[in-house]
Amino acid sequence: MMRRALLLATLLVIALAAVARAAGPPFPDPVAGQSVYDEPDVLSAAVEASLQSQIDDIEQRSGAEIVIYLQVDPSATGESNVAAAAALIDQWGIGRAGYDDGFVILISYYDDLVHGQLSTFGGAGFSAAYLDANEQQQMRQNVMAPYLLNGDPEGALLAAMTVIDAAITPEATASLDQARITNAVLGLIVAPVLLLFTVGIAWWSWRRQGADPVLSDSESVLMAGPPA
Repeated sequence: MMRRALLLATLLVIALAAVARAAGPPFPDPVAGQSVYDEPDVLSAAVEASLQSQIDDIEQRSGAEIVIYLQVDPSATGESNVAAAAALIDQWGIGRAGYDDGFVILISYYDDLVHGQLSTFGGAGFSAAYLDANEQQQMRQNVMAPYLLNGDPEGALLAAMTVIDAAITPEATASLDQARITNAVLGLIVAPVLLLFTVGIAWWSWRRQGADPVLSDSESVLMAGPPA
């Protein structure tokens, strides 16, 4: 009996260590068509399906890409979790190129699967058009935290998706699209003009100051003194 209990305890320690080693970053490769990842298995299948459906609807109407990632990371801190959320966006390429409209909700649990760290991270486009840093903080503290403190991650994530869904309006998406067009115009037209202007200024400055002097054999050079 003692041997069996020791074996079970050893296997449990090994399993927890494996989960800790698997915590990102770096994260495992994403699964095509999947936006909700529940490594600790704290979400029901029905809630996962509901969250996935909401994310799919948002992406279809706006193009914004959202990922919810739950993991076990006993070493997580507030700073490291924010950095991990940013790393997840970079590693997976969440958000459309040129729009930077990706968004991540990252919950890193400690071994007890009760306490942990909650972080969100949005790309520059997402934060500018939908939820800025202050609004994200309010969502975490006022919307999600009460559920998480009561041990209800499902309620926290469902409530968060309601806030996100309401923020991604057609008007906000249109403003992001317009900003994308403006940036493209600036990149294709203004940038080359500025480059040519800079090159022209450099050439003119060289012509006036940088060119080697031209020597000539004029009479004034050959004379011992200046002419009368």
